[in-house]
Amino acid sequence: IDDEKYAIPAKQVAEVIDLVKFTKIPQSPDFVSGLMNYRGNVLPVIDLPNLFLKRVFKPMLSTRIVLMNFIIKKHTYVLGIIVENLTETVKFEKKDIKKSGLNFDFIPYLGKVISNNGEIIHLLEVEKVLPEELKASLFRLK
Repeated sequence: IDDEKYAIPAKQVAEVIDLVKFTKIPQSPDFVSGLMNYRGNVLPVIDLPNLFLKRVFKPMLSTRIVLMNFIIKKHTYVLGIIVENLTETVKFEKKDIKKSGLNFDFIPYLGKVISNNGEIIHLLEVEKVLPEELKASLFRLK
């Protein structure tokens, strides 16, 4: 997103697909792009740049929808996340993952970072990316 790089653990990625058409949801938060049909299933789609930076994603050749596995209370839910500039899959060693030294309640999804050849990559804690009220709405949590 913009000049920052983020990583998502591969075990939580169900699939990466091209940007597809989705149906808007009236009166939903700006970062909820809508619903998409995927292999007969209806999935919500979240605009990650909008959620993080309050701006709509930039549609470009490298913009993708990452189908994410959200594991909540022992149930797995699939959700589409729009990401920009998705260009590669990279394997990192555990020794490359470091504590950031930061702990902000208002950005709970940023925990550890990956230090790679002098570059810092934010490692997202996927279950903490969505605001609690959105998780409750999407996954019918009480």
